Amino acid sequence: MAFVVSILHRSWCTGTQRYNRSSMAEQDAGCSFVVVQSVCGVFHHFDLARELEKRGYLRAICSTFPWRRLAGECVPRNLVHTFPWIHTPQMLLGRRWRIPAPIDRAISWRALLLFDSWVARRLPPCDVFVAISCTGLTSGPRAQSLGAKYVCDRGSSHIRFQNAILAEEYSRWGFHQVIVDPHLIAREEAEYEQADAITVPSEFSRRTFIEMGVAPEKLHKIPYGVRLDRFQRVAELAKNRFEPETSRLGRSKRSAGRATSSSGSTDPKGPATQGLARGQLLPRRRRRSPLPCPCPPHRPSAP
Repeated sequence: MAFVVSILHRSWCTGTQRYNRSSMAEQDAGCSFVVVQSVCGVFHHFDLARELEKRGYLRAICSTFPWRRLAGECVPRNLVHTFPWIHTPQMLLGRRWRIPAPIDRAISWRALLLFDSWVARRLPPCDVFVAISCTGLTSGPRAQSLGAKYVCDRGSSHIRFQNAILAEEYSRWGFHQVIVDPHLIAREEAEYEQADAITVPSEFSRRTFIEMGVAPEKLHKIPYGVRLDRFQRVAELAKNRFEPETSRLGRSKRSAGRATSSSGSTDPKGPATQGLARGQLLPRRRRRSPLPCPCPPHRPSAP
């Protein structure tokens, strides 16, 4: 994602749309710009922040999680700004007690509004402002007023398309209810309109935006990567069956061996739908301290 933010910045500055990855290193050496990010929680934004910080581009990243939770993300403390006063207590209460859905929705809505306003008030000067969808309706225009480009990062399909396809699936099973709050739909669509660019993770997501009337040139597809310091291949996967690596993902009915699908059926004419549960399945435990940071501390050299 750091490469794409770099590409977006250069395309806005020069009017050029195409760059090849092989020449990015030389172009980065002569490019100087700063990025501010805004995200509820963590998601993939701290992966992006880590890559930007390595290149000296990160000015700040704002999150609704406390530093205690974010310390293991390998981003320097002085670059992480936190607003944990609503979202974090909401999550902690939800783990212990069942919060009624109307109250939970009201808290989530208020948390979004206050976090967005908090970021807007404290937004430092930057060249690019990247906000996860639903958190940039106030801070995005504020960044634009300071001369920055506003990137709305949507980690799924267009929110109206998402609502429609989920409602259709719910109705097939006899459930008729509001899936996505109409206020959230209106808010995100306003962000799509306001943003200078929208980033999505897949071709499917990109097509849903186009189907909903968003200009294709405004969309940038950025597939998600994997942290190789945390995830490594432990075995070659069979090509004719699904073999998920389930270490630390939860419990199964059998700690090892074959596990069928929830329906208990397979297609005899197609490839096997059974799989192997590999790895040690560890019991769930509460995290009492942040994970140790596997990355060495990095401080970019001054230009």
